[in-house]
Amino acid sequence: SPDGGGAGGGSAAAPAIAWVDAGDFARRPTGEPAAVDVSDPVQGSLGDCWLLAGLAAVAWTWPERLRWEPGRPAPGGADAGAVTLYTGTRTTGGEAVSITQAVPVWAGSGLPVFGRSDDAGELWPALYEKAVAKHVTGDAGDRPDIRVLSFGQPARALRLLTGGSTAVYELRELAEDAVLDLLRSVSAEAAAEAGRVAVPVVAWTWPSAARATAETGAAVVYGDVNLVARHAYTVLGWSRAGGRDAVVLRNPYARRDLAAASVLAAALDRAPWAALSARDEGVIAVEAARFRTHFRRLALVEAVVLDDPGPAPA
Repeated sequence: SPDGGGAGGGSAAAPAIAWVDAGDFARRPTGEPAAVDVSDPVQGSLGDCWLLAGLAAVAWTWPERLRWEPGRPAPGGADAGAVTLYTGTRTTGGEAVSITQAVPVWAGSGLPVFGRSDDAGELWPALYEKAVAKHVTGDAGDRPDIRVLSFGQPARALRLLTGGSTAVYELRELAEDAVLDLLRSVSAEAAAEAGRVAVPVVAWTWPSAARATAETGAAVVYGDVNLVARHAYTVLGWSRAGGRDAVVLRNPYARRDLAAASVLAAALDRAPWAALSARDEGVIAVEAARFRTHFRRLALVEAVVLDDPGPAPA
């Protein structure tokens, strides 16, 4: 949840939670090894959309950056290794956060309590969540208090995950055309009707509809456009349908809760995200005019040193 709050989220104080090595860093539903994918990160019982949206943004654009460095097995049999986080830039080096693949799961179902993957048995979103919690708390052990990640800044997630500098834009200060121009400027595979962003981009809504209305002068009702207040989303790109421009987003809860006429279904039929939309992976399209009133800020990775990322995770 951005800016000190969250949509949803819960507590880790519930009983019947166990720390278990419940799978692999990245895998397909069939059990085969796989690279990370934008559809993987799913927000769990915690208001850390700021981090899960950031993970999906990096997976959408630079999936090779999210990887597991295997280490020696830990006592008790859990696989051990490390993921890299950045407190500065890639030129100053990152911090290899050593963890095992044990994550908190509900004892009854075996599902991760907090962040999880859309693919059963795949752990990378939960492992990055665990590593960030360990980094934030300074916990020297292997069971950090992941609840500390509730409430955070999406731009910080992009910096931690990539080591790149970020640019943050106040959307109410941009004209509608300027929002689309910004997304086009960082797009790859751009065509006349759609463009996929080539750098990680996230955006987050106002703390409430009342605040959005007061600050923008627009009559903001989040439910009408399939959005929620105080929530971070991954920006996938832009699309045009029926003569209207739209921003294409992914909700880290990986679901569409509402069906609203103002959600541009035709804009989701474009090649960059059609498959995600068909699987109901939380992908929505919001008219550009409403995007700049319903969303407070947008952040993108502005610069990064592209060193050799090494092989994709197995």
